[in-house]
Amino acid sequence: MRTLQMQTALSRTRCAPTSKRDQFVLLSLAKYHFLTVEQVARLHYGKSENFVGQRLAEFARGKLLARQELSVPRLNGNRPYVYCLGNTGRRYLETQGFEVGKRLHHSPRHPHKYSGLDHTLTLNDFLISLELFCRAHPRCSITRLVHERTFKQQGSYDRVAVQVGDAPEEQLSVQPDAWVEITTPSGPQWLTVEVDMGTETQTHWRKKIRGLVAWLHEGYQQRFGTRETLLLVLAIPGEAHRCTLEQWTRAELELLRCERLASRFLFTHVHPGKVPHDSMCLKPVWYSLSERAPTALFMP
Repeated sequence: MRTLQMQTALSRTRCAPTSKRDQFVLLSLAKYHFLTVEQVARLHYGKSENFVGQRLAEFARGKLLARQELSVPRLNGNRPYVYCLGNTGRRYLETQGFEVGKRLHHSPRHPHKYSGLDHTLTLNDFLISLELFCRAHPRCSITRLVHERTFKQQGSYDRVAVQVGDAPEEQLSVQPDAWVEITTPSGPQWLTVEVDMGTETQTHWRKKIRGLVAWLHEGYQQRFGTRETLLLVLAIPGEAHRCTLEQWTRAELELLRCERLASRFLFTHVHPGKVPHDSMCLKPVWYSLSERAPTALFMP
């Protein structure tokens, strides 16, 4: 009898949310686009990963969600399932009056590539840290968020014209991995986020910095209504790579004669999926181009 009950539980299908928490899960997937069981558990269930895994599997069987298994282990040496909204989940949110972006093309025959998914999941680890930080500190709140997938879906990223010295003018597209506006007791703070998984060459990275610098002068204020931002760089492969990205960024700022922007850049090599959210936000794990000692992202 017990075996039969277990098999029934494992094969259960859910075609609609049955609680507010279920709805929150769908809304989180609409916001973050891709999440693992561990990430959903952190956001909404604490540490109940076994329960969350079963719940998400039930949603996937009911087409509320779609999922695929990562082709390479991530973080804890396992290959987790990665979930996104399914067609039924999208329709449910739309009937409830929530806006969702364009449908992600997911198919078992054409799975999303590991490199792109891991990059998005790492970005989401950081954004989840910010969300949990704001929950723990009610005087802080995320008031606006633009995700990398939103930039791509809308095709609304900016283009800037850049000319360095006597070199020909080049048109560069600027597409940050995320942009976040956070309200804090000391006032609003704006974050432009870049995640690098160790795949950038010096040429490509410096061109990205060139585009960001031009964007701060040209299109940034028009898009977001402010001239202020911190440019956060998560150098995930480790400390050595963080130092390399710092060197490349400093060299590009010197070439552009924009050394004054050095204080806007903060780098970390701490993986946001491996530490508590307060460690990412309140511990001195961020390195500036203009200061030797690491600093915290927010003051406690």
